[in-house]
Amino acid sequence: MTVPRPLQFDELCFISYKETTVPNSIRTTMSSGTVKVRRRTTGLIYNAEGTYLIPETDIAAFHSWLMDDCEGLTLPTYFKRPNGVDQPYRVTEPPVYIYGGTTAANMCKVTLKLENLPQWI
Repeated sequence: MTVPRPLQFDELCFISYKETTVPNSIRTTMSSGTVKVRRRTTGLIYNAEGTYLIPETDIAAFHSWLMDDCEGLTLPTYFKRPNGVDQPYRVTEPPVYIYGGTTAANMCKVTLKLENLPQWI
């Protein structure tokens, strides 16, 4: 089950985004000195870190979306990538909220750590 994104966040796009691929193999050194390599899955798992700039008045709704609607960060939901494409991700850690220090008044930086599993694509 993928939780729909609330309409008030429909145009929200990451202001910064970093994506990495999780290694898909396990390497084990054997007693004879050779290395045994096995694949964990056939699909690629992507980890991402993204930052939003959100009005401080929307933080409670944003937090409720992730913690309540996504059942404490256990269910995936849709996020808009920098290329404008919606992609299902699950948030892997609680969001980090940074108040103040932004160039825009009354805005909050929110940083999320995400994962995208192959069966969601």
